[in-house]
Amino acid sequence: VDKITFEYSAVLGLNVAQSVDIYEFIKRPASPILDVNASNLTICQGTAATVQATTSIPNATIYYYESATSTTPLASAPSGQSATFGAFFNTTLIYAASGFPGCSYQSRRLPIEVTVIEGPSNTELSVPNLLPIYCASEEIILQAQSASGNITRWHLTNTFNNIIYTDTTVNGITYTVNPANQELIITGAQMSSNPIQVYLSTFNISTGCWSAPGGLLPVEINLQDENAPTLASTFPSTCLIEAS
Repeated sequence: VDKITFEYSAVLGLNVAQSVDIYEFIKRPASPILDVNASNLTICQGTAATVQATTSIPNATIYYYESATSTTPLASAPSGQSATFGAFFNTTLIYAASGFPGCSYQSRRLPIEVTVIEGPSNTELSVPNLLPIYCASEEIILQAQSASGNITRWHLTNTFNNIIYTDTTVNGITYTVNPANQELIITGAQMSSNPIQVYLSTFNISTGCWSAPGGLLPVEINLQDENAPTLASTFPSTCLIEAS
């Protein structure tokens, strides 16, 4: 639109001065159009969404907001290019508007729904052979088990990052996963790292989603150097310490 026509007529029969004051016209860009095929709007819990929208205005930028009134965009991308942002933990609406960098006037905002698939619960996970305490000098073997038979994976943090693969060494402790049965083998445990904390995630085959970040099963491994005999214990538990 490059021309605005404004028409008015006087009200007959009124003996008063009549006028129309026009202070400002604002020309806004056209609202963006969502490119469904180029967007990934159905995502697993705790992952990012990819959105692509276009507008008919050349050289325009698409801005994405968390609400219909927020002023700080979550992300932006040139028209026709993808923007990736998140993570999202619940199904939510985001809003897209087209505009130009440095210009305060943008188009009307287009609501876009991001559908979030809930990650599998950690209540189906267990470590059946986990002992209350381990000797720091011994090899520790942990068995991962999923009640629904889903795939499992070991991690060093609850954020889903730091996946443990074969021979991962951190602070002198070596973590090894047996790919055949997902057993976690820990060697080189030290009292300075007591307790050792690892995490277990699982994959839901039907939804295609892993456990959400923050929703992994925490597994705490408690260590001891030596358990001194007590009178209350007929067969005290001890850790053998090799003499130097």
